[in-house]
Amino acid sequence: MLITTDHAPSGVASAVISTPAFPPLAECRPEAVRWRSLRVCPDLIGLVPTRARPVQIDIELAEQSERWTIPVVDVLANTLSWHPGRPVVAGLAFDGAKVTPWVADYQTRTVRRYTNIRAATSFTSQGGKGHPPLVWCAENQLALLIAASDCAPPSPAAAGPTWRPAVYEAIGPGYVTFEPEQRELALLAAARPAVYDLETSNITALGPPLLIRSLTLAPDGDALVIEHADSQGESPDANGLRWSSSQLDLVGTSRKPIAPAAAMTQPPKPAASGSAGLGTSRSVQADRGRARVDLLPADPANPLILWIRNAGSGQVPPATGCATAILDLTLDWPDDADPEMLRRQIVTAVRSALAIARNEYAASHNGTVVVGGHSFGATLALFALAHVAELAGAIAHSGCYNRTLTPTGFQHEKRDYWRVPTIYHAFSALHFADRLDRPVLIVHGAADLNPATTPDQAVDLYRCIVATGGRARLVLLPHEGHTFRYREVCQALAVEHQSWLSQWR
Repeated sequence: MLITTDHAPSGVASAVISTPAFPPLAECRPEAVRWRSLRVCPDLIGLVPTRARPVQIDIELAEQSERWTIPVVDVLANTLSWHPGRPVVAGLAFDGAKVTPWVADYQTRTVRRYTNIRAATSFTSQGGKGHPPLVWCAENQLALLIAASDCAPPSPAAAGPTWRPAVYEAIGPGYVTFEPEQRELALLAAARPAVYDLETSNITALGPPLLIRSLTLAPDGDALVIEHADSQGESPDANGLRWSSSQLDLVGTSRKPIAPAAAMTQPPKPAASGSAGLGTSRSVQADRGRARVDLLPADPANPLILWIRNAGSGQVPPATGCATAILDLTLDWPDDADPEMLRRQIVTAVRSALAIARNEYAASHNGTVVVGGHSFGATLALFALAHVAELAGAIAHSGCYNRTLTPTGFQHEKRDYWRVPTIYHAFSALHFADRLDRPVLIVHGAADLNPATTPDQAVDLYRCIVATGGRARLVLLPHEGHTFRYREVCQALAVEHQSWLSQWR
């Protein structure tokens, strides 16, 4: 048991707090949400306490030897708030699923719970300066944090018009982690500073919802000083949050302007343009298989997309303003196929398609060729990028990039991994990510239920390319599966392709 003492500023009283060295499992808060390295409790509207709750708080007076045990259970493990002129002390305690303030009069030995007020803790348990989550600001008034009802996340029905893909881009070498945005944290832990009158039960909010680490009374007593997250604050902490201090007049006006956290916005992108119509077609002879190239013409000032489809399957990319050569590649994959046999077919077909694109279709593009594909076509596109130096980059949609996770067979391969591990490695982009040394655009449906092409495959490929020093852009499409079928998604994807391909214009 840990015994700590919290002294009243007047020196006439102190609280002896008994706290277990380790919190019990009952205090683990299973409903907590993880944000980076923090755990946020929706009931607390703040961080999950790292210390156990006190099991007993005894008030000790300077002139008396007898202690008084405050009859309050489930007290939060925070510093207490002592009234500067009266024999009362305040704190927070759980009341079912919510947190409410309590006030103890250690002269009359009475306690009152204010269950009509739902308090919030925000970041006050992380302040590190011994400040309580509430502070006396007048004879019968407590400044505390309250729930910010206007911080509630939008309902699913209202989310439609604001749909957007999740987009990430990085250039290696480096290790990629995916960190949630600060606005997600604000939905969970932002609180409003307010003043509660114990006599009238009136509560007055003093400012906008903020992530607040501490609140104290200003030296002159007529303002509340809050330490809050601020994009213009000091150097970021371990979780990327910046902090600064501001003063709020207790009459509700702000001495120093406090702005809510700025909304995260994406830079505007050009609208998708261009049309696609089926043009001429040519057949090219691969080593053991055959491939057909169809051209979808567009603006000749743009690069050419060489879109690989295996046996005529797979999605055609949306209109991007770039000419698109569709390479229908039917591989000859016998039961005794080996990596070199398959590599020769793919490389021969791709180089034959490039020769047609550069000679007969030269007027349709600017000379740069980017390869792409969907599902197994994505694997073939990345394979081509790793083996054909003339390609400038690759687009991979809904692919499987680690074939060792489908060890009983894939596509045309019927043998299991343990019989032909070299085949599985040859068609696993993660195993040749170090050779993907030109830009790669990875697009994946976040709701892809195909067991071979889960969204994790796209995330892992993105991480591996960046780790080996490559450049990759990852686009995750909410609500989409293995194939992309929603209008808004196709429109957004067309813009994404056009923006990414503009680097070769």
